[in-house]
Amino acid sequence: MIALVWQREREPEYQGKKLSQWIAMWGAGKSLREVEEAEAAVHHIGTNGVPLLVRWVTYQRPPWKEKLAHGSFVPGMVRASMLMRRLDGEEAEARADDAALAFHALGPLDASPAVPELCRVVKDGQPVAARRARWVLLIIAPEVLRGSGADPLR
Repeated sequence: MIALVWQREREPEYQGKKLSQWIAMWGAGKSLREVEEAEAAVHHIGTNGVPLLVRWVTYQRPPWKEKLAHGSFVPGMVRASMLMRRLDGEEAEARADDAALAFHALGPLDASPAVPELCRVVKDGQPVAARRARWVLLIIAPEVLRGSGADPLR
């Protein structure tokens, strides 16, 4: 018997919570204290979180999930179940939006390793991922979106 083991990339943690938990807490924004705590945690995680944040920000729902989300994939299927939410990408979409916010906590210096990949996504990516990437670039590197001669997006 052969067993396949899918090893997930280990998420950076701070005070026992994973990066995804911190950004979800920030995105939910239930209180100013929680938001400030989550922002501080993301800042503490720093550059260790950049590769995952880039991956999450550049998430684009695949076409089959788009069809599923709009009910055209399986006629009569109800979207209310947890399984459907998981399949149609709502969690991934929320995490992508939260990850975009997290770049604010990192600041331009710590987030700078993400700039080349975000520029590539803006130029070549799918519309939703490109829009998120552009928004992050406005926060961490607005100069790449200006009309300078060194603009990598032109």
